[in-house]
Amino acid sequence: MHYFSLHTPQGEHLGFFIMLPDHEHERPAQSGRFIIKLQSESPLAPALQTALHAYQDPAIPLYWTVQQDHVNLFDEQHQPIGTIRNEYLTLNGQSLLLSDMTGLM
Repeated sequence: MHYFSLHTPQGEHLGFFIMLPDHEHERPAQSGRFIIKLQSESPLAPALQTALHAYQDPAIPLYWTVQQDHVNLFDEQHQPIGTIRNEYLTLNGQSLLLSDMTGLM
């Protein structure tokens, strides 16, 4: 499991991005599911709210796969919705920052 703190490009904390691998024994993991947990205390910009809100429901499966130097993100119908490259998450056209918290837990 990988935990990331999720931030706007200006550094405002929004919540958490959590990735679960399909196979825990596979190192490094190549695919799995993800979810976003928003915890922002200030209201989100409308475009950001739209981009993130749909990905908070744990009943709706969301998927990720490793592709060379980045991670591709997919919705429940396996349609592309974003990518992760380095510490940048792009989701529905919105760019956000990820801070790896896995080692801090």
